[in-house]
Amino acid sequence: MHLRFVIIILCFFSLFIVHPEKLILTNKKVAKVGDKYIIKSDVDSEVYKTNVTYDIALRKIINNELLYMAASISVEEPNDKEINSALYDDKFYYASMVGKDVNSVKDYEFLKAINTSAQTITDYKVTLRKRLMINKYIEKISEAVNLKSYYPSDEEITKYIKENPDLFSEKEGAELSMIYFSFYDKNGVMINDENKKLKRDNSLLCIKDITDDNFTQLALKYSDDLITLSAKPVGRLGKIYFDDPTILNRFGSEIIKIFKDSGAGVLKRTFDTKDGIFIFKIDSKIKPYFYPEKDARRMASDYIKYNTISEEKKKIYNEKLKELERKFGVEVY
Repeated sequence: MHLRFVIIILCFFSLFIVHPEKLILTNKKVAKVGDKYIIKSDVDSEVYKTNVTYDIALRKIINNELLYMAASISVEEPNDKEINSALYDDKFYYASMVGKDVNSVKDYEFLKAINTSAQTITDYKVTLRKRLMINKYIEKISEAVNLKSYYPSDEEITKYIKENPDLFSEKEGAELSMIYFSFYDKNGVMINDENKKLKRDNSLLCIKDITDDNFTQLALKYSDDLITLSAKPVGRLGKIYFDDPTILNRFGSEIIKIFKDSGAGVLKRTFDTKDGIFIFKIDSKIKPYFYPEKDARRMASDYIKYNTISEEKKKIYNEKLKELERKFGVEVY
């Protein structure tokens, strides 16, 4: 009897014991940057958060560690005001994506939504401090790019306009606002037929009462689209171009033809798709337009200069990473 009792107790406690092979696998060292080890669970977490391959996630972590080590000895640490400002910006972005006021976002809700390993806002501020220091360091090394006196030649400008004609014209399109009744829940799972019927009933109630003047009010009441809900004015989708493959794929050729044939204002009907139901308002029509040559050449010059500076910054960034790797040492196991 005593032996059976001991066995039961041992079995009970075994439920709470982390098996050594699982612990070793999770905490397996996969790389070393300077004196800091990177463990497999860190890389797995980055893969999950950013949806990239394991190798890309590992390289990103290695690069960030190199940049942080360099930043720690060459830039000033951010103060509390800078950290709190970055925290507010992150919360504001999250709030805009879910259609909330930033002041109503709770700390635990925010941390859970962004898939961070931080358990508290204090922990997250440590991550922000590191991120801000890396950004400051990148800004510092980017100062080496000084192309203020660089101007593209006439030949470069002419060639750029010829190779990128879409940048110097407006295609036919429209500026839209929309109300969207989604057939998916917040977890991305398609709702059942009963709930789809409720969405259709609500869309019919909405279209019955809608006008140009109350469109924003009804968008706030009915729409499931988080991006347009956070737009100003609420419901604004923005400019679309009728020959854009992305727009054609999303709305279909029949809806695009209706946009082409309709004038400004609310389209007094609903549009059913496999993903949900739309109600649209055409805020304005966009007519095809070609920029005058003088304006096109000025724009082309700005584009070329921006692209050149970006390429130079990228080159310096990559060279600096190689230099830091030689300085601090990187081992991948």
